[in-house]
Amino acid sequence: MPQTVPAYVARERVTHLEVRPHLDRYLKQNNRPLSDFDLGIESVYIPYWQVEGLLLKLRQQTDKRVQVEQYGYAQEETVIEQQHSRVNLAPHSNSVCSLSQAEYAPASLGMRTGNLTLRPLVEENINNDFKLLTPQISTEAAVERVEKQVQNLNRIAGIGNRRSVSKFFGSGMELIQMPYFICTSRDDNGSISYLLDAITGRVETEFRDRAWLDSAVAAASDVQYGSLSLSLHRCGNCGEDLPDSPALLVICKNCGARTTLDGAIDPNITLRAARIEQGSADTFLPFWVFELSDAERARLKHVFGALQNVSDAVVPAFEISNSEAMHRAIVRATLSYSNFTFSEIDALESSYMPVVERIAASRSQLRASYLRAQLERTNHLVESDALNGGQLRAVVYIPFRIENYFLVDCQMGAVTIEKVAVLGRTGSLPG
Repeated sequence: MPQTVPAYVARERVTHLEVRPHLDRYLKQNNRPLSDFDLGIESVYIPYWQVEGLLLKLRQQTDKRVQVEQYGYAQEETVIEQQHSRVNLAPHSNSVCSLSQAEYAPASLGMRTGNLTLRPLVEENINNDFKLLTPQISTEAAVERVEKQVQNLNRIAGIGNRRSVSKFFGSGMELIQMPYFICTSRDDNGSISYLLDAITGRVETEFRDRAWLDSAVAAASDVQYGSLSLSLHRCGNCGEDLPDSPALLVICKNCGARTTLDGAIDPNITLRAARIEQGSADTFLPFWVFELSDAERARLKHVFGALQNVSDAVVPAFEISNSEAMHRAIVRATLSYSNFTFSEIDALESSYMPVVERIAASRSQLRASYLRAQLERTNHLVESDALNGGQLRAVVYIPFRIENYFLVDCQMGAVTIEKVAVLGRTGSLPG
């Protein structure tokens, strides 16, 4: 996980004047007296870690069916058991509250994170009426919580199944500050507080012990806000405008200087393009090439089912919307890589797809793909054998042509990728 993560804040929709009607509606639905006249209202931002990654699953289930054979007036029933095993790799994201004592705060934001309107956590986007609470658990602890949640789901999926395996691979993280109102009132039993969502107006929880909230407020430290600024997307060497594509690696067309937007990418990394052996290419797709040790090559050859030795691990550096399609692309490109003929290049033409996948995410994808193949081949998961890829050796561009619903490489015809997973529904190509 990265040490520095993007931070965002969700904008509240419920105003201070609308808090009491929302609370009274909740109290009326639960047949309670309405809030008293001296209702206390506090405004806070509660921080959540949003963890992104991949989920590897194996589900093995035994199905039973009854076969009936008729013999005149008699019949014979036979119970046939059939085992099914399915292994798949899919995107998985979850959020966890980043307060160390949060018994009464929602443990997760659920599926709503995909529909929230988020803004960068900068001073001009913060409502000064809200107290900003700071995270109290580390990113590593957040990932551990997500992994525990995955294992709980695994135990539930194992009910009725012969075998169930789940493994989470974290690849990204961000911080989300969610707005809430703390409404404090009194009833026959004394003081009581309600946690009201400042976006939906829904009462999430109610509590009488405010120790968790008071400790979070006391632990809140001064926040060092980021800042939004505009910088010219120009070459740092000659000042020429750079291509407007969302690429992590660009080359100036005027002077040939390279610019990278990922600190893990060496600007002087080797760039190669495969030769076109058959017909013409519709596009060139970029791939990361990771160096492997001899032991890793042997394991990869066995797990991927290669008939010849594997030289390096090859991972797409472009976006593939489907995780299973990404896995197949890794396997096919890795097995075919040594058979391609490459030559070094010093410029990127308009037909070259931009590099958009960060190296850290690609390493996580490689690890997940390796264990997925291992699980499918052996029905066992040996995490100690997993590989992340060694030193980044090069970026290679492989020419592809469109054939019906697929992109097929122009040199060997061995690497095929679903067209819609790369180009989307529109099927538009760069350039």
